Amino acid sequence: MKLLIHVGLHRAGSTSFQNWLVARRDDWAGRRVFVHDRMSGGRTASPFAILVNSHASAMEPAAMARFLHSSLLDLGEHFDAGIVSDENLLGPMAGPHVKPFRRLDYLGAVLDRLGEHHEIVPVVVLRQHVAWLASLWRTDRS
Repeated sequence: MKLLIHVGLHRAGSTSFQNWLVARRDDWAGRRVFVHDRMSGGRTASPFAILVNSHASAMEPAAMARFLHSSLLDLGEHFDAGIVSDENLLGPMAGPHVKPFRRLDYLGAVLDRLGEHHEIVPVVVLRQHVAWLASLWRTDRS
């Protein structure tokens, strides 16, 4: 199965992209493409939600990849491809006590193993540093 993994960093327009995906979810499904987004909210049945769970790294990357592969085999009955999008795939938003990109190595190891059976297309959305800082500042003030 082909998977587009969207890692839109915090404050880089991920929510707008996810809103666009969700508004067209039925169209995607008609093309046999599933959309799993905003998994960190806990309101999804997506097997990929385990990747944004705070305890995700307790499972070895190989075991996580096996779990996801098995889930994708089940989805393969209805879908040929998928789009997975959550800004927390690399970890929560950085802050004074939160290391940025703290799950990067773990996610990379999982996707490497998952890539043995599926085509993985990573998409990382960045934003100009100054604009990102201004947006973060506005968010922090509210």
